[in-house]
Amino acid sequence: MIGTKFRALAQRSKGRDLNDLELAHVYLGLYDGQLAACAAHYLHHERISSNEFKSRLFAHLSDPNFVDDVARFITDPSHTFEPDRLVEKWIWWSEEFLDRATIEVDLANDVHQARDRLREWDEHRHDGLNQCTQWITEFGSSRRCVNRVAAEESCKAHRPE
Repeated sequence: MIGTKFRALAQRSKGRDLNDLELAHVYLGLYDGQLAACAAHYLHHERISSNEFKSRLFAHLSDPNFVDDVARFITDPSHTFEPDRLVEKWIWWSEEFLDRATIEVDLANDVHQARDRLREWDEHRHDGLNQCTQWITEFGSSRRCVNRVAAEESCKAHRPE
């Protein structure tokens, strides 16, 4: 059931889906690998790549209904789920777990292409850096910032002056 939350986040702009995903991740004690495998299964079935999932997730921040919905569905008042922080967290999580899981799902369908993608992914992971989580909107379309940064550090291109 939790895997369907990834699909829902990719298909609609409802903050409750993000809250449900966060609560499940925190309180159900699911292993990240298991969660990523479930997410990859549902996203693959809908033909949504992990990059497209991340792009859509980031785009939700520009929807005021999504942002309001996140606040409305907080079930534990001791936790403040700020939409931008949650989106950033799940983009980082996707970099760590979902990207590889989607490659493994693809591996079952197209062995040669998936092996090349997996090798490329592993090479990037070994440098200890992650791609910046920021998305840049230009001329009506969004693209991911290409800078690579260490975990928990902010991208030099997006730091406030």
